[in-house]
Amino acid sequence: DGKWVVFAEPPFESDEFQGFRESDPNRDPVLLDGGQTQDGVDLVLQGSNVSGRVVFPKKNKTTGITKIQSLADAHIWVYQDNDADGEPDFNDWFYEADSMFNEAFSHTDDKGFFSLSLPEGGTYSLKMDLPGRMASLSQKPITFQLKNPDQEVKIGNAIKLEWSTNKQVDKFDVRRKVKSSDESYKTVFADESDRLSPEVSSYVDNSITPGVSYEYRIVAIDSATNTEENLGGDDVKASNPIIYLAPPSKSVTGFVGDDQNQSVSGALIEAWRTEGEGWASAYSETNGSYELTLGPGEWEISVFRPYDTKVNWVYDAPPARVDFSSDSSVEKKVLEPFLVSTMAGGKVTGSIQLPAGKTATELSQYVYIDVYDPMGKGDWSNPDADGNFEIPLQPGEYELSIWVDPLLSGYGSPAGQIVRVGKTSVNVGSLQLATFDATITGTLTTDSGSSLPNVEVWAWSEEGGWASAFTNANGEYTLNVAPGRWEVGYEIPVADDGTEPPYLPEPPKRVKIKQSGESKILNFKARNASATVDGVVLVDENGSKVPVTDLDAWVYAKEFSESPTEGEYMDVIAEVPLSQFGTFSFPGFPGSYTVGIWLPPGSDYALPTEKTFHVELDSNGSAQLLDANRTMTEKATFILSAVSSTLSGEFKDGSNALSGLVGEVYAMRTDGDGWRFASIESDGSYSMTLPEGNWVIDYYIEYDEQARNYPSYPQQPSKLSVVDGANALDFDFSSVDKISSSISGSVSDENGNDLNGSNVYVWAYREGTDTLAEYWSEVETDDDGNFSISILPGGRYEVGVFLTEELRQLGYLDSPVQELRLKSDANASSVSFQLVKPASENFISGTVKDDNNNTLAEALVYAWTYEGLEAETLTDENGSFSINVSTGSIWKIGAEYSEFNASDVEIFYFSKRDMDVDLRDSASAEDIAIVLELPDFVVPEGTSVTFDPSVDFVTRLPDGTELTIPGGASNVSEDTESVRLVITPNAKLSKDASVKTADYGYSIELFDASGKKVEGNFKKDVIISIPVDITAVEDNGLDLDNIEGKYYSSTKNAWESAKTSTWDETSSKLTMTTDHFSEYVVGSTPNVSDLSKESLSLSVTKWYQNSWFGTFYDAGDSWIYHQKLGWLYTQGDLAGNFWFFHPTHGWLWTGSSLYDQSETDKAYFYLYHQTESERTWLYYQDSVTDPYFYSYKTGAQL
Repeated sequence: DGKWVVFAEPPFESDEFQGFRESDPNRDPVLLDGGQTQDGVDLVLQGSNVSGRVVFPKKNKTTGITKIQSLADAHIWVYQDNDADGEPDFNDWFYEADSMFNEAFSHTDDKGFFSLSLPEGGTYSLKMDLPGRMASLSQKPITFQLKNPDQEVKIGNAIKLEWSTNKQVDKFDVRRKVKSSDESYKTVFADESDRLSPEVSSYVDNSITPGVSYEYRIVAIDSATNTEENLGGDDVKASNPIIYLAPPSKSVTGFVGDDQNQSVSGALIEAWRTEGEGWASAYSETNGSYELTLGPGEWEISVFRPYDTKVNWVYDAPPARVDFSSDSSVEKKVLEPFLVSTMAGGKVTGSIQLPAGKTATELSQYVYIDVYDPMGKGDWSNPDADGNFEIPLQPGEYELSIWVDPLLSGYGSPAGQIVRVGKTSVNVGSLQLATFDATITGTLTTDSGSSLPNVEVWAWSEEGGWASAFTNANGEYTLNVAPGRWEVGYEIPVADDGTEPPYLPEPPKRVKIKQSGESKILNFKARNASATVDGVVLVDENGSKVPVTDLDAWVYAKEFSESPTEGEYMDVIAEVPLSQFGTFSFPGFPGSYTVGIWLPPGSDYALPTEKTFHVELDSNGSAQLLDANRTMTEKATFILSAVSSTLSGEFKDGSNALSGLVGEVYAMRTDGDGWRFASIESDGSYSMTLPEGNWVIDYYIEYDEQARNYPSYPQQPSKLSVVDGANALDFDFSSVDKISSSISGSVSDENGNDLNGSNVYVWAYREGTDTLAEYWSEVETDDDGNFSISILPGGRYEVGVFLTEELRQLGYLDSPVQELRLKSDANASSVSFQLVKPASENFISGTVKDDNNNTLAEALVYAWTYEGLEAETLTDENGSFSINVSTGSIWKIGAEYSEFNASDVEIFYFSKRDMDVDLRDSASAEDIAIVLELPDFVVPEGTSVTFDPSVDFVTRLPDGTELTIPGGASNVSEDTESVRLVITPNAKLSKDASVKTADYGYSIELFDASGKKVEGNFKKDVIISIPVDITAVEDNGLDLDNIEGKYYSSTKNAWESAKTSTWDETSSKLTMTTDHFSEYVVGSTPNVSDLSKESLSLSVTKWYQNSWFGTFYDAGDSWIYHQKLGWLYTQGDLAGNFWFFHPTHGWLWTGSSLYDQSETDKAYFYLYHQTESERTWLYYQDSVTDPYFYSYKTGAQL
């Protein structure tokens, strides 16, 4: 039952029906109710007068044989082109109301056929929109004549010939002439050497003129007898004209081998255009060789593990670069061999228990074991017929998860686990699948009450995997799930012709299933779109504004409010790609919208500003579109400006260019939206187009072929005002410190012994100053617990340890962070870390309640110190907790909690401020009462969207966060047509002693069409741009000088830096790049003074009480206001004393042994002066009305 649209498509493979199109598109739905049968639904195929077929050559991965393959689902656009220049004749139509612009559209079917109808004769051109992976096969528009609209024309740029013969021949020649002409047959080959060898039995002639008919001869040539013979008519077959996507005349060959001197077969080699969209791929042959056919321009080529095959190697070296001329000349280039690294011998083994009622075959077909680290490195496997699995891996710490295909009904994914892999096998034992014995049910309706049938509703959980179902005729659905937290969403499918459905879906919802057998009801309501907003994007062409063609761009629309409330986010109601011919359309409803355009980095056009439009209903109920001034308009129109300004420069060391650098230069616009990048060329130069305006220029060096130890990032990004014309910016490394120093030492357990085979990560961090660049590095300890970190010379370093999950489960805490002060020519050695393992009598205990005095079960309680120690636990059913910690520190303790209200909306509760628990002189602390409150910020809604991974994709969140995924970057097979992106803003963020975060972050996951999470690295970096609320991050204690993008490492239980981060405080914009998905957040080091770290917090925010220095206010950036001494700039030394910069007296030094506000005889400071004779001890006299410093040198008051 339900509403059904019925239509017919012609069998294109039959010559008889190639002159037809699908039945009338203006079809009315057929309503079926109560099991009735509807008769008389007659369908009539529409006629067509233009048809064709699109094919291309493709090499079979297994056999290595190249065959002609049909191109399915390609968008075909035929348009009026009277001057035959390949471009649409938009001008007259766009500016003259009585002018008609003739065009038609179609899509190829699974066999590559298409048909369409043109109303008038004339000159036309045909364009195709190819997927990104076929960019190298892009063709010029095909121009043809339609002389009589009543007669069918078969369009093509080639004819395929096939023949067979038993004759002994040396060569075949292909000859042709125009059909029914008096001319003689002429060879299609430019030279006799191009004739075909005797084993060839087919040929594609791609030198024909579209619209012209030909007659062919295949001539068998016997060189020995010097004779020629035409093959018989039955032995030769000539196809109708086809559109043949001929491979370009540029190619790359090479070899893939391993570090054992063996060739590697089946490796995926991919090439990417460094400017613009496009990529190509090939697989290495049995002997390790490969060949890529590419187009003009510069390409970046690298090796990847095949998506669907298990291999025991990895490739971590930088990509190769190749550059081809922009003409049609034949170019063949040979690359240096790619060498992959074989696994070091470590592996994860285990087994999957066979569920009741399932077969071993089903288990091995529908269950996947994924073992990946947070950086996306790892591998996967299916269980064998006995349920066993084995996954070879490099040494490291990984997260093991299991995915169960929904086809294995009734079962899902168990909880994941952290696995430590060394150089031997790690057996995780027998794993049991989760049983789907709970349900989520509900309905999907429109806001007018109509049911939406045949819509897929999905649910995803880290603890249960994936579940999906389709709504029935009444819009009802049932999802079988396991206990856990589930993200539930739906997506109304796009029509076959690409038009958006007339509904606006809700964002995904969250629900928690607490126990087996539980059932939750979750209803969804889609808004009816009662209006359609049409638009066009124009460019200047010879002084006229015409629609842009073939522009890779997206259009987004979000609700607009002239006076939004504080913290209010405007819903994104549409994100649609710009059509091949410059138009867009999205469903809407009466209201106001902000509409904008996304252009890919490197576009030839500047990003236009957003515009406001209004949709209103007239007296007849018809929708009308108004611009920002509420003037009626037919289309939402944008005009793009071509970019004529450029930025170029070089990396150099003094006067010498630095060749051999692999990396990119980034540009982020600060007076508007915009992000661009350019590769660093092999000679050290770079160049990009940049629209005029203010930009921040940054760079990232990923690899240096000459290992010169340059830092990967600049000390500070450069700010540049780009003007029209050529702009220049060089990066000179002559005064840049190289990575030439080191910090080395060892890590041991609480008894001073090695870690019994456990490896940990040791990190070193130097905060940037006016003279020193920020620096971060981390290394893994060896089997004996030793480490050595290469660093930039000099400065103040903090050094700490990331524990493994295994050690945390054993009750260990991180070793306290150590501070080192290094001279420019010094190394630090023998740095010793001893892990902390609290005794059972060392703890903090108490309860967690909400602000209504209700106890909270399963609230997360966390504790941390400024020395880098961290611990956490969950409250029990009574809201009580006890957390083991070490003594000798001031612990900061807080909690967070979430629950679902009656409307299935997740409500978050947080500690307003972390409490101080002083264990410097105590073994434990009890009866700590933590009260949680609702936050003073709003968490925006998430999004779920399905897209084609072969083309560039962009999406925006209501808070303005933007995510861009390059076409072909996702780790899926090249024939994957759709993946689902799920972005969930999350306010329950892991606490890290060394990192302060914004109010919420973003959990980002990608799934294939079957619901399996896409693991592994992206092949090209994803771009995430986040608008930063300056006030909010300052309130959270972030340091605005050190803002960067962070991702959460589940194996290290820590926030780590994104691959690159470009931050501009003036425009409050942060843009980061990454090659894997995780949870991302805006973060920085804590903006708190050294003195505050050893002081107790007071009830008033940012006020502290120090046991010897007294009461002060921490203003950030190391400035404090002391109640008696006034404003001071503070910095601690390694001995526990402090330097204070006094605005009047300069640098003062003191400590708890010299100064104690509670003791009248301890008030000593040392005054430092550049002139040694001016240095002296001071006594601070604060018992008088006007306190003053007394100088022992002068015997007088300062």
